[in-house]
Amino acid sequence: MTNDLTTRECEVLEAIRAAIRVEGRPPTLREMARSCGFKSTHSIALYLDSLERKGVIARGAGQARCIRVLDPGP
Repeated sequence: MTNDLTTRECEVLEAIRAAIRVEGRPPTLREMARSCGFKSTHSIALYLDSLERKGVIARGAGQARCIRVLDPGP
């Protein structure tokens, strides 16, 4: 499923997986922006929208840190 992701989408997805693996919870937008080298949380939000449209993640409406990775990956 991750074959059709861009390089940056893969980076964002890996940041989510790493946070869940290390901290046991999804990262905040600021944490993802910092770990991926973005200056803006808006950029991360756009990548999350794209990942959700592609069926890689699911997010809860109006809930912070409510990101589930649907593609288990490596």
